[in-house]
Amino acid sequence: MDHKKYITPLLFLVIAVSGCVNKHIYTPFDASKAVKTTYQLKTDNPYRYQRQPIAVKNHILHNREDEYYRVRHIRLPSFGKNGQKDNLVSSLYYQSKSKGKKKLVIVLPIWGSYTYPSRKITSGILARSRGDTNVLYVFGKDYLFDWEWMSKAKTEADFQQRLKRMANRFRTHIIDVRRLIDWAIQDGGVKKESIGLIGFSISALEVTGVLISDDRIAAGVLVMGGTHPHDIFTTCDGLPEMVRNRIMARFHWSREQVKAAYKKEFYVFDTTHFSGTVDPRKVIMFDAHNDDCMSRSSRDDLWVDMGKPTRYSFLYAHKKSFYSMTPLGAFFMRYRIYEFLHRRLQ
Repeated sequence: MDHKKYITPLLFLVIAVSGCVNKHIYTPFDASKAVKTTYQLKTDNPYRYQRQPIAVKNHILHNREDEYYRVRHIRLPSFGKNGQKDNLVSSLYYQSKSKGKKKLVIVLPIWGSYTYPSRKITSGILARSRGDTNVLYVFGKDYLFDWEWMSKAKTEADFQQRLKRMANRFRTHIIDVRRLIDWAIQDGGVKKESIGLIGFSISALEVTGVLISDDRIAAGVLVMGGTHPHDIFTTCDGLPEMVRNRIMARFHWSREQVKAAYKKEFYVFDTTHFSGTVDPRKVIMFDAHNDDCMSRSSRDDLWVDMGKPTRYSFLYAHKKSFYSMTPLGAFFMRYRIYEFLHRRLQ
């Protein structure tokens, strides 16, 4: 069989498809146009907590070990109620076997959803690092928010209380990420000035929370995120749509009334309060130009609040823009993330 006559058309097909899911608007960081940065919080830090020694449940996974890394299953008791199994923050810690302090990258999940983005970014960092970078890959089997429980509120006051509890859970998750950093530094082997954090979709909102409250982050990667949580939760389809449809029908509310209820509890997490507090050179942002979940104002305002960092806006909807991480997109986004981490973490 003449394989060459099949390989060439296949190669052209791959290239053609890659171009179809990689179209984007590129906005590089321009110091002359950047938002003036003060690096000082203009309001109280909602993610404040008292640092103290941290004990974790630690299990070495010998079957995952390779020539560069030992792998540990780390389970950190949550700061509060985080909605995850046994109220733990669970992660795999890929710890370098070589001597000396290493860079650290924490990879957050898309809570309760796809694992592809976080898994592939983790494996790519490890493959390129060869022991120069430690990686904490955080598990996210359960949803960040209990959407079904939220939708079952019996009264308007009950719904508001349930939103308050979910807002507290969101705050807890952000503090837990900061405590993971505390633990990794306490455990030894981590360069305090070389810590990176990656979040996808809902976990990108967590990354912004850590960026504004923790100056130990040298590189923050925001993938398909936004700000204005109250706006996001009344725009997204899927589970957020299920909640608002049930609440609107039960209480005879308009969409604006649902948004107002979310805003009352989640407005404190809006990056508008913290605009100008993050060095934009620390941030790279990927978003979907035609996002059907993160509104345009949510994405544009996040970019401004982060100081107008480097930005790639893919010309598709929310989910399709993730294809730029896959073979269909020639791994375009993944390579940009690797390059950014290599440049920022020394």
